[in-house]
Amino acid sequence: MIESKKIKEILKFVNERNVDKVDLIGEPYLGHIIRVADNFDYGSYEHIVAHLHDMIEDSDCTWKELIEFDLPPEVYHALELITKKPNQTYKDYVKWIKRDEVARNVKIADIIDNLRINKNEKIEEIMRRNNKYREALKILLF
Repeated sequence: MIESKKIKEILKFVNERNVDKVDLIGEPYLGHIIRVADNFDYGSYEHIVAHLHDMIEDSDCTWKELIEFDLPPEVYHALELITKKPNQTYKDYVKWIKRDEVARNVKIADIIDNLRINKNEKIEEIMRRNNKYREALKILLF
């Protein structure tokens, strides 16, 4: 478990970096982060990784900034796995994540949230995304 003071610092950091962002369906991006994190016990490694899971990939956040939080190695390991590398195929990325229970659990929650449907979205895009995530869930769950 991560101490409450550190959790508050992380939440403030995540909020500051994402306050103006919107997700693919036009809603505040922080909603996605909160929905993913709400799947886990407050202060658990999964809870922390869920809050930070897109920071390197989707913001100007650096590893140096994350390391300054002085989190347990298990958290950094999960964050490293859950951060897709530029030259990594999505399938290889998902297989990579499966190696770690914390990263795997957070990615499953992330995928489930990403399956939400935007009523303005074209059916082809919904089907493409659903197929992509169905394949990822097969890898992560079996």
